[in-house]
Amino acid sequence: GPGYGTRSWAMGGVIATGGTEEAIYWNPALLAELKNNSVGLSYINLVPGAEAYQSQIAYGHILKRGPVHEPGLAFNIHSVGVLYENLRLTLADGQGYSENSLRLSYAYSPFYFLTIGATFGILKTSSDVLNFGSAGTLIDIGGRIALMRNITMGIVLRNVLSEVRYEDDITIELPTSL
Repeated sequence: GPGYGTRSWAMGGVIATGGTEEAIYWNPALLAELKNNSVGLSYINLVPGAEAYQSQIAYGHILKRGPVHEPGLAFNIHSVGVLYENLRLTLADGQGYSENSLRLSYAYSPFYFLTIGATFGILKTSSDVLNFGSAGTLIDIGGRIALMRNITMGIVLRNVLSEVRYEDDITIELPTSL
């Protein structure tokens, strides 16, 4: 799908600064910037006039806040998040395709300027077309470092050791990207 969160999606993906539950999808390390526990819903009509949509619900939760030494340098030592996503397509003949994924994320920030995060996800697809389906896993690893007060660098390694297994026992590794 096109990703989660209208703000991040419109910006081409946000990997260096966040503060919302959108971090679960884009860079799990950014969960350390949550200002409050955060819930989000998303619904995207992918093809106008057709039954092709993506819906999502996400929740980011602060487990432990870090000490605040200066205004604007607040951070969370431990944060978690969960994102459920459903993609559904229905063809003109009534056949359909569905993708479901569940992502669990964790961010650890030992200092206000440094955070690491990881997301583990499970994927499941089903289709009426040729009755095929698949299941798989994904792992994303992210990092964030504040170089100066207004300069932050982020990095995300997507699909580390991630794979999809189809019902006919074919397994493919998802391509890792940086």
